[in-house]
Amino acid sequence: MIVVAVFLVPGARCRYNWAYFNGIDCLDENRCCAGAENDDENGAAYIVCTQDGGNTWNQTVVQNVTGSSILDLRVVGTDGYWAVGGIAAEIGGEADFWYSGDAGVTWAKTSAIPNVYASSVDCAQGTQECWATLLDVLTQEASLAYASTV
Repeated sequence: MIVVAVFLVPGARCRYNWAYFNGIDCLDENRCCAGAENDDENGAAYIVCTQDGGNTWNQTVVQNVTGSSILDLRVVGTDGYWAVGGIAAEIGGEADFWYSGDAGVTWAKTSAIPNVYASSVDCAQGTQECWATLLDVLTQEASLAYASTV
């Protein structure tokens, strides 16, 4: 059995050396990716992936911008992932959308929506189509965004 993180208190966040892990999803028992953030004075967003059932984890995405995070990610299709997060800021900020079509080995930032922050993503099973929740940090208004590789 492979244990990635143990949460002793419901709702608690687990910290592993340099990052907080926010979301994880797996293509199968060997291939998983997790989104993370580092909230120190420099801040950064990360995606780490394993291709060998958790024996090794590779940092595949780093966005070195203060206030950045990857909050959630989901499997799409047979080898794809969508990840969401962004840059939280009192003024401005952005919702970031990242895509990997090769089981998390490489990622591309596909879009950024200004003045909102993406907090969650879910995808229709067996498709490349996803919806994300967004929040306007200034007005606290919520909205939805659609993402697809089709």
